[in-house]
Amino acid sequence: MMKYALVIGNTVYDDSKLTQLKAPKADSIALATALEDEKIGNFDSVISLVDKNDYDIRIEISSFFANKKPDDLLLLYFTGHGVLDERGRLFLAFKNTKTNHLLNATAIPSSFIADEMDSCRSKRQILILDCCNSGSFERSTKGRQKAMTEDTFRGNGYGHVVLTATDSTQYAFEGDQVIPQTELSLFTHFLIAGMRTGDADKDNDGNISIDELYDYVYEQIMYATPKQIPQKWSYKQEGRLIIAKNPQFELRTITSEVPTTALELYKRSRYFISAGDIQQTKQLLKEAIVIAQNRGSQFPQAQELLDNLSNASVADSFKQKALEQLNAKQWAIAVVNLETAVNLDKTDETNKTLLSHLQSLIKAQGLLSQLNAGIQDRKQQIATIVEIQKIIDATNEPAVLSPLWQEVVRLFGEYDNKGKQGNIFIRNPAWSFLGAILLLIGALWLLYFNPRSK
Repeated sequence: MMKYALVIGNTVYDDSKLTQLKAPKADSIALATALEDEKIGNFDSVISLVDKNDYDIRIEISSFFANKKPDDLLLLYFTGHGVLDERGRLFLAFKNTKTNHLLNATAIPSSFIADEMDSCRSKRQILILDCCNSGSFERSTKGRQKAMTEDTFRGNGYGHVVLTATDSTQYAFEGDQVIPQTELSLFTHFLIAGMRTGDADKDNDGNISIDELYDYVYEQIMYATPKQIPQKWSYKQEGRLIIAKNPQFELRTITSEVPTTALELYKRSRYFISAGDIQQTKQLLKEAIVIAQNRGSQFPQAQELLDNLSNASVADSFKQKALEQLNAKQWAIAVVNLETAVNLDKTDETNKTLLSHLQSLIKAQGLLSQLNAGIQDRKQQIATIVEIQKIIDATNEPAVLSPLWQEVVRLFGEYDNKGKQGNIFIRNPAWSFLGAILLLIGALWLLYFNPRSK
């Protein structure tokens, strides 16, 4: 079995009706890098194309699907503008695409890709589209049509999975519109984050399937913005499609076997990393490793940190930025910098904990927004309240997150008080009805039986 990927991005457009984009080039580079990484995607072949004409891309797509074996894994990714024609058909736009009556001749229709996938012998094909109908028809009534539905890429082949950034009636956000200071689009940002951090490995078996990756991306985007809803369709899929390995997957227990003295030296070394004293850090780590070895133990965490001190130093700088942003209540930017710190230095558990708590509190904010917007289903409302309460209980430890934690608690309290004020009418409509009957009886009594003054 071989693994192939064709990564296509388009940033520049000759047609003035198609806006220039920032994210696709960065998206393509970042995704291709992750897929090539032996610890993550470990793909045998990754081809990356940026800002090409449609006829060049047609040839590349046809070549990509040709001469493949049934068990080969194929991944085709596109990021850029998707355009609807007057009949509501989806076209992928490229540098030379013309929207005025030449769309069919200068863009690639979804049907072309569906045909190529059908003609391919592989039964393990993945199509990922980080685009929307954001081209010339975006603001017209045609822009409200469904450009991507379950039937858009339905063909006669086997083992096809399609992921899209939106449901096509929405705008596919570039990253800095929701998460400031990120070059990637929102969809691709979480696509890569799920693989690099290993958080998409829901069953913790060391592998990330395309289904697990989609679930992770969907969850993260829903917490970031309700205005973009990713979609997934599977066509005659057989078995799991593994897209990446979990680079954080480890089957080892360390700290319980490490002497206390060595652990203390290891913890002290991190203070010197923050102070920029690499020499002192090296000395402390070496002493910790020797102490562990003299006691008949291994200390792979200390060795890993020693081998990657340059990355650890850079990671600490990102952590310091994140702490400053937390103090300034710039939660979304802090998440990005903490994710970077975790990726650079995987031995620092405090970064992982802080990131996890921060993401949980941001999630709670999103759930509170849903509550305030009005959740009609009573069971869902109760489940949401319970989930928020669990987050509040579990994330009140890190002092640096205190402002966000207090904000969540305040909003939750306001919502709860509002619910209590309307308790008799909202939660017990029967009492409301009984009250109305009693008021009516009282009015009738006053009208007919109350003695009147003469």
